[in-house]
Amino acid sequence: SHPYALKLRNRLSITSDPLSPLLYLRLADQEATGRTRSEQTLIMDQIAHHCLVNGSVAVVSTGGHVKKYLQLVPEPSLRLVASASHDKEDVEVLVKALGEAVESVLVHNASQME
Repeated sequence: SHPYALKLRNRLSITSDPLSPLLYLRLADQEATGRTRSEQTLIMDQIAHHCLVNGSVAVVSTGGHVKKYLQLVPEPSLRLVASASHDKEDVEVLVKALGEAVESVLVHNASQME
């Protein structure tokens, strides 16, 4: 298994059809339990920001910015798009960026809650 994928296990869950090129990831139950929707949204926004700034990977959060545009707001999640033009190296960069972002954000938030 990919070393960064291990950081994602039990922290993020896929909520979309695994065969779809549009991938939605939400906090896994053990990470979401005890957190409000606002807290989950903030975490997803922070993960997306970390991916862009530190991993040079664009990941979109379905956070608070969509509230004014949609009647039915999706649960806090990350949205990614896969295409046939992405090669193994692109996937490696994405998994590494996500793994580092999730580790950084969730560890930081856990230390603030103590």
